[in-house]
Amino acid sequence: MTYPLGVSVDTSSKLVIRTPYRFHSDGSIEFVTEVPTHTKVHLMIGSNDESLSTTTMAVRQAKDVLTNANPYFAFVFSGLMRKKHLGRKNQEDILHLSQELGSIPFLGIHGYAQIGPLYGQTYGTPSVVHNESVIVVILAEETKRL
Repeated sequence: MTYPLGVSVDTSSKLVIRTPYRFHSDGSIEFVTEVPTHTKVHLMIGSNDESLSTTTMAVRQAKDVLTNANPYFAFVFSGLMRKKHLGRKNQEDILHLSQELGSIPFLGIHGYAQIGPLYGQTYGTPSVVHNESVIVVILAEETKRL
């Protein structure tokens, strides 16, 4: 299976990605993170170009909340399975990331799962476990308001 599955979060219509990890001889599939029994799933078909555009979107969303602040460092958490699916395009993904961050230095980490809010939501929203996502956290110093 080269495509991940989309799983509904609680009663929301929003989907989170669940990535197959192992396929067993009895036909069962082991996932990187939990998929509850009898859950309705969606086959998530996309392209590498769409995956690359999510990096740009994640950086822009992180920068958009930086009013009256000077960013000085960024952490980027990306899914290890996302890296696997991108293959050779992973280097292009890193280039997109660097271009979008501009002069902000960053540290990137690949992991099996990321924990964060749904679709760029921020304050006061519950976090969920994501696979194949990109989460960008920008550290910034507040500037004096005039």
